[in-house]
Amino acid sequence: MRARSIFVVAVLACAAGPLQAQDLEGALARMRDKTGDDYVAARKDVLAVKDVKTTLHAKLDTASWTEDSFSDLAVASIALAHAEHPELASRLDKIEGITPEHYTKRRHPVPECGRELQQLGKDGAGFLLEVALKTFADRARSLSTQESAALREGLVIALAATQHPSAFFVCKKVARGTSEPEGARLQAIEGLGTIGTAPALAEITAIHDDATQPASLRLATLRGAARIPSSDALSFISKSAGVSDEAEKRQAIVALGTFGSSWGWKARGASMAEQGSALRAKAATQLVEALGAATTDSLRQAAIEAISVVAHDAARAPLEKLAKDETRPAATRTAAKQALDRLNTAIQRDAR
Repeated sequence: MRARSIFVVAVLACAAGPLQAQDLEGALARMRDKTGDDYVAARKDVLAVKDVKTTLHAKLDTASWTEDSFSDLAVASIALAHAEHPELASRLDKIEGITPEHYTKRRHPVPECGRELQQLGKDGAGFLLEVALKTFADRARSLSTQESAALREGLVIALAATQHPSAFFVCKKVARGTSEPEGARLQAIEGLGTIGTAPALAEITAIHDDATQPASLRLATLRGAARIPSSDALSFISKSAGVSDEAEKRQAIVALGTFGSSWGWKARGASMAEQGSALRAKAATQLVEALGAATTDSLRQAAIEAISVVAHDAARAPLEKLAKDETRPAATRTAAKQALDRLNTAIQRDAR
């Protein structure tokens, strides 16, 4: 009897020991497919696998992220975050930006958590993914509609900022999601600009060119593209500067300013300086053209402001010519002189 008892205890001890690597895929599949308590149990099983961090790194470090592989790789990323940075999990348990006793004491007492979630840094990507994909619905039950929308917005802002491979797929899904809060869709489109890859710009372009999309989303594509430091992004924005719709034209002018911002390119570092100067020069001359074509004070003022933001000498000569062109309306010549003054001040400022 004693020998049998020892045998049973030994068997139970073995059964309770670490799961082996071959158990990992099954546990990950349960994480992918389950929700609620069943999801949490599956995640616990994944973390119980022997050498789980090494195995997950081997899976993720060489992975190709596609629409088909996204769900599997996303849960693997979530599990790795829990394995490597368990201390970060508690920071999402109580997000101050969507907790009334905190955000109501702010100067602007409305829920907002994008900046707070960005503070998690790249190591927080897996936890952001987990909330976005697996636990959002449970969290939303205890939030107001406004707080829930703020959380959704914050997640896409922060995830895009991490540049994690999953961010493109999450932003794309939210941007296209007709049941998503409009604010989250707008932030997802701008998040695609933050990601800044060729597929991200292609998705931005597709949303813009889709006439069934709301006007607010199509305008957001210009703000998103303005974050991408490429000639393709500049070409995309430039097309909208020539349309007849005033709202789109104005947004394109503002986007040209953002795209060519002297401070924005400086922040990208010396390695981007040569490319940045060439692209900024193109943006500057296009803004002068937009100023010359502007038919309203709103468009003229937007162009003047954008020219000063770009602060590139390439705008000086065409502005001088435009200011002296007697064939142009007086309002255009006056605006050109104002833009020239602002440009000279901005260039002097940047030279300090």
